Amino acid sequence: MRPRILYVKPLLLALVICTLVIPGFALAQFDEIGALEKDKDYFEMQCSIMEVHPDNLVICEKTIRLVDFRQGGQKYKTMLRDYKGNSLSFRDFRQNNWVFVRGFELENGQIFAREIYKLPRHIEQGERGKYSFFSQVPQWEAEP
Repeated sequence: MRPRILYVKPLLLALVICTLVIPGFALAQFDEIGALEKDKDYFEMQCSIMEVHPDNLVICEKTIRLVDFRQGGQKYKTMLRDYKGNSLSFRDFRQNNWVFVRGFELENGQIFAREIYKLPRHIEQGERGKYSFFSQVPQWEAEP
């Protein structure tokens, strides 16, 4: 009986840590995103995809994480689009595709994508006027 009690206490402690501490850390990241959103201080990059992972992309040697969180009764997700503005699935992004990413770089160096646009090729500075997303930030699409 005695050894059983010794194992239960560490298990309960681990459960408390997982339910209280870890979600608080995750929410703190999204509070920081909310503050950056108000400042309109966006991280923007056009580059080709080096690697595709289940919840992030590596472009220009930077890990770009996808946003997927709930705040204030709304669900926020990274907007995935083609260069014409049509919705895409994350499965549509492949290695060597050109993308334009707009998002937020947190103080700890993590980058979260607000929008990712799949491009037909590298878009030169003089051609960017043909694509509205380079100059206009769309309203964040939130789901109830």
